[in-house]
Amino acid sequence: MNVYFTNRQFRALANSSFLNAMGSVLFNLVFLVYAQTLPFKTLAVSLVSIANLMPSLFMIVNGYLADNTQPRHRFRLVFEFRGIQGLLYFGLAFIIREPATLKVFVILLLINVVSDLIADYTSDLIMHYQKLLLAGKDEYQTALGFSGSTLSGVEE
Repeated sequence: MNVYFTNRQFRALANSSFLNAMGSVLFNLVFLVYAQTLPFKTLAVSLVSIANLMPSLFMIVNGYLADNTQPRHRFRLVFEFRGIQGLLYFGLAFIIREPATLKVFVILLLINVVSDLIADYTSDLIMHYQKLLLAGKDEYQTALGFSGSTLSGVEE
């Protein structure tokens, strides 16, 4: 906790990660409520559950890709992918107004999965900056534990 209060840059990254996780959880809850309002709600809720599981299956691949991304491209990629993520949500806002058909719902699910994959990848890219911002190994371990505990509290 001391690292959070004393290291301003780490605090900014930790707050950003926390807010990103909160947004993702809230979006998934809203999406689940939306699925329950559809005429094919049993199928829709099942598909949402599967779609929410999909990014977890690719966490290792995302971590591998983030680790092998050239350092000079990491920061730029974070901004570009977060921009793409924003555009996906903007597109989702327009698509969700269409009549509720299975085709429209599948498109919304794909947007959700791609957005979650982007969020995981960019979070892994940001982890490299956390290493640089934290001086010692002990400080890094403490900060990693703090970040993990705050994020797991959000996702439960």
